[in-house]
Amino acid sequence: MKETKVRIGNICKSIRSDFEVIPRGSDGILVQEGELGSAVAQRFYRMRCECGRSWIELELKKFVKCPACARLNQVHSVPAE
Repeated sequence: MKETKVRIGNICKSIRSDFEVIPRGSDGILVQEGELGSAVAQRFYRMRCECGRSWIELELKKFVKCPACARLNQVHSVPAE
């Protein structure tokens, strides 16, 4: 799978550019046909070491090694806010 780094602002601009805006006051509904694509979602986990360094893991592991201080850490999950 190819990984790319994209800023959220660029995604929103791209989504807005794909839709046509119907002028206000027009009667009826604009219907368009197009090919349906597919998207892949990938879950990721943000890790934070006691030293303050944070990084991303694609799998939820029981133990992780901090890339900054090389400390072995036991992973504790916290509820999403």
